[in-house]
Amino acid sequence: MLIEICEDVVQAAEQNKASALNVLEQVIFAHKSGKHLLFTTYSLLIRIVKIPGLPKYVRQLFSNLKRQVSTIGNIYNLVKIKTKLTYLENTRREIGIIYINPDEILSFDYSAEAHLLTENLIDGEFYRYCINFYKKKKHIRCNHKYFALQGGGNTMESVYRKEASDKRFFCIAISDSDKLFPEDKLGQTATAIKAADKKLRPFNCSCYIMSRLREVENFIPLELILINSNYKNTALVVKNYNIDYSFFDMKKGIRQSKLYGDDVFLYWQSMFIEASKSYIPLFNEIKVSKADLNKSEYQDYWGNESIIDGLGEKLLECCLKKYADRLTSIKDSDLTPNQMGEWLEVGELIFGWSCASSNQYV
Repeated sequence: MLIEICEDVVQAAEQNKASALNVLEQVIFAHKSGKHLLFTTYSLLIRIVKIPGLPKYVRQLFSNLKRQVSTIGNIYNLVKIKTKLTYLENTRREIGIIYINPDEILSFDYSAEAHLLTENLIDGEFYRYCINFYKKKKHIRCNHKYFALQGGGNTMESVYRKEASDKRFFCIAISDSDKLFPEDKLGQTATAIKAADKKLRPFNCSCYIMSRLREVENFIPLELILINSNYKNTALVVKNYNIDYSFFDMKKGIRQSKLYGDDVFLYWQSMFIEASKSYIPLFNEIKVSKADLNKSEYQDYWGNESIIDGLGEKLLECCLKKYADRLTSIKDSDLTPNQMGEWLEVGELIFGWSCASSNQYV
């Protein structure tokens, strides 16, 4: 997280205010240890290094920061979120800015990197490639550091609430949408996270729910799936239809039992019949069963039958193990427009919450 020291905090430290002196010492050590990225103006640094209430070694660290002001200033203009330390505002989160009042927040742990909350730890591992893709696109040379937290699907809301109530760490949560078509309602986990954030409005946490894709598996470039020998005999790879996989359930496939609603039915009917006219009889049968049966009867009738099977729960793990090098060198042409949008959105967002110094110069 980029943390900015405002002038009123410096002025308070000059007047020997304990909370100001304490927070200055905490944030410079967070910067030194590569947990966050500290920014203030050159003129304020000149004042900070003269504050007698700060230990000599702390003042030296601030003095070292002077040669990084220009570089960090460039990052300041790029990050989507930043934190301002000030007594002039109440502690809160606004769009793009977190205000922390040192008199109000006394137990915040600046020595810990930002937390990244996802449904599974492997999701957090994958999102590193999105951050690096974003940084490469924007020509950003800056470290990032985060601690991955696992929400475990439906328990993700509970972890988010705990992070919010503890008020000790920065935390950004990334949730799957679990949508089966673009206008579909959000899944249970995304809905719960969104509601918790709206109710709690934590200053230290925020959540992002992907809108262009169903879940993290939909981030995987299709080419990496097609060349993966583990999946060479699956229907998805053998048929290799020219369809939009943005909301395809890559793990379970598209099951007839999920197509009871008219909107989702029409979306996938159009998609599959355009890919192959051989699907016309099947969708006619689905249409008749929708008309003849109530939702429960319809779901029982179709059970777990799939139009096309998914690739299983290990898809993301398999691609990470086999194609780490390919994911590191992803090109625009490897991604669909929806994938490109999410790769950049997620990369930019997590980078903003987790940007950190290289301790090379401090």
